[in-house]
Amino acid sequence: MAYFTGSATSFADLLTKFKNHLSVDFVTPYTIDGDVIYKDNVFVKITDETTHLSIIGGTGSAGGGALSGEAPATGTRARNASLGPIGTPTSLQFPVVYFIHVFASPDECYLIVRDDTTRYSHLSFGASPVDGLPTNGNWYHANLCSSLASVTVADTRTVYNTVVEASPMMFCGALPSGGRPSSTSAANNSYFRYGLDGNSWSNCGTGVGTEAAPATDPLWVDTESVARSMLSIDHLIDQIPNTYNDQIILLPQFISVYRGSSAISIVGNLQHMRYTRLTNNNAEDVVIVGGDKWKLYPPLKKSFTNPDGLNSDTASGTYAYAFRYDGV
Repeated sequence: MAYFTGSATSFADLLTKFKNHLSVDFVTPYTIDGDVIYKDNVFVKITDETTHLSIIGGTGSAGGGALSGEAPATGTRARNASLGPIGTPTSLQFPVVYFIHVFASPDECYLIVRDDTTRYSHLSFGASPVDGLPTNGNWYHANLCSSLASVTVADTRTVYNTVVEASPMMFCGALPSGGRPSSTSAANNSYFRYGLDGNSWSNCGTGVGTEAAPATDPLWVDTESVARSMLSIDHLIDQIPNTYNDQIILLPQFISVYRGSSAISIVGNLQHMRYTRLTNNNAEDVVIVGGDKWKLYPPLKKSFTNPDGLNSDTASGTYAYAFRYDGV
């Protein structure tokens, strides 16, 4: 694994430095072909859109900076996600500080950006280590939803089913805090190529995903098959930190998809990332659990007064990501 940090003066500068770290500084380097970044089973295209960085996954490199097998659009929904500003100010405040956690076996890469002192943005991608998938298990995520043509990344307070959906956590389909699943796939910002039931990418299939729910709250029933992890740990994350001794607990992320006849299959296991809470910690703290070091980041911005980050596009409560860390 490797850890890099530095500063960037623009989105173009950020993307250039990100590519350089992956292709030059990392011990098992990625190949860069224009905007396409690839290695082993990972193929993504990251573009500088002036106001944000846009990411989309594919199945291979077509050469000349082109990505083959891009996650397909369905109707008006594109399958890209974006690293960009949430809340106020509505543009990323440069210069920014970036943090990169990159791993091999399995390949996982996490880019975190801090601007405006305490606001964070995220972009990540990798490949699943789960055996038996009929695809390469490529996945990607960014903090902003760009799944509707009518929704721009600058629209940071878009209302879906009366719930503010500023920044779902990784593979959650949930509020900025990650606390509860939303009832619309329009806000998706994490995609997984799992290849089961005739589907290639999650959120790009033919409606095989089902989930028991009241008729008035369909919660993904009869929508495209969605890859999510929050379902299995939704209530666990509400119970941390440990109420007995206030110890931090790190929850692993197993990505699952709903299939026909109420079946569920685990298709992904992000081995170098965990969910946790910042109740007794601050952003960028490093904690040691079982001999491993982990660095903590909020999805957006820590708020102790609103720990669940409910109905907020300015804070993400005490919810946090923890990434395996080998720095000092």
